[in-house]
Amino acid sequence: MTADDLLAIQVPSLECLVEDARIEQIHHQHLHYYSMRSLSALLARYKLEIVASRFDYDHYGALMIMARRGITYAQGAVVPLSSIGYAYRTFMESIETCRRSLEDRKFIVLGAALMLPLLKYYLPELMRAEYIADNDKSKNGLRYINLNLPIRNDYALLDMDVLIGAINTKLACRELVKLAFERGARNVIVPTHTL
Repeated sequence: MTADDLLAIQVPSLECLVEDARIEQIHHQHLHYYSMRSLSALLARYKLEIVASRFDYDHYGALMIMARRGITYAQGAVVPLSSIGYAYRTFMESIETCRRSLEDRKFIVLGAALMLPLLKYYLPELMRAEYIADNDKSKNGLRYINLNLPIRNDYALLDMDVLIGAINTKLACRELVKLAFERGARNVIVPTHTL
């Protein structure tokens, strides 16, 4: 890199994961979860400084930075191990609450999201859903390998109990909650405690 070059990086944010207790976001697609401190320390080894940064809380909880050659030092606070443990317990309590709310209930999953099979890992009750509702016509009739439920785009939510399946981004989750209520869902169940 020259002195005029900028490096742009977006990584999964440990701060966002812990703050929102989104443990389901720990999965096979990400090898590392960086905090501002760990990423800036890594960049400092190569004499790069962070000149701008932002947390994207709405899209999966990312840390975005711009760096250039310059004076180097670690930025940000250390994320304590105790806060990671607290986030895990909070997440598991949310999942347990969701489990209890699904007992003896017929329900539909709304949102055939890419990461829905990961949610099934924590919430095997998804297998009891009648089907997965999604507006994407190209998904109609498809099924996930480990979640053998039909995906339907000809669905009705009026007076139905609806579990939101697309929880990985706050924006998608919020839109589906709004859609469920607009279409007359009796109850809307969100597996996580943050929207």
